[in-house]
Amino acid sequence: MKKLTQRGFTLIELMIVVAIIGILAAVAIPAFINYMKKAKTTEAEIALGKIHTGAKSYFEEERATSATATASFAYFFPASTGPTPAAPCNAGSAGKCAPSAFVANSSWDGLKFSMTENFWYSYQWIQGCGAPRCTGAAGDTFSIQAFGNLDGDGTFSTFSRGGRVTTVSGSELGMMSAGALFKVSELE
Repeated sequence: MKKLTQRGFTLIELMIVVAIIGILAAVAIPAFINYMKKAKTTEAEIALGKIHTGAKSYFEEERATSATATASFAYFFPASTGPTPAAPCNAGSAGKCAPSAFVANSSWDGLKFSMTENFWYSYQWIQGCGAPRCTGAAGDTFSIQAFGNLDGDGTFSTFSRGGRVTTVSGSELGMMSAGALFKVSELE
């Protein structure tokens, strides 16, 4: 009868497997962290798109003005507001901002923008024209910004998008155009 011997892995074989797993983890963990940060930045991009859509809708609605005795209509943007929330509540371990941290006001309401779920960024709307409201004349501007500190290191990522009113040839009415989305320290 043949004697069956049990044979296991040698110490060198086990060390090689552990080294391979360590190398894979060293490569995968930073890539995974960047992937998670990138996923969080989509919130800012989507929110700025919603605010822009709200601004366009707000601008295109005819609104009666009380500037003259007769009712005239003007196109304009709501007053500047933000950052909302005023203090970033997303710095690293503090986590996301609660929807209650988002302060609604007439400008956010006019832009049809609010947060109903926990969120990472603070948002700001800036109208860059006459106070308190724009007139719809060529040159009226707006800027939308989102600020966030996803990893709590004190460096903020900033997303911004702007726009302005341009003149439609042969018409007194303005037309709103928007710029591209700009990102600064996207993954901070």
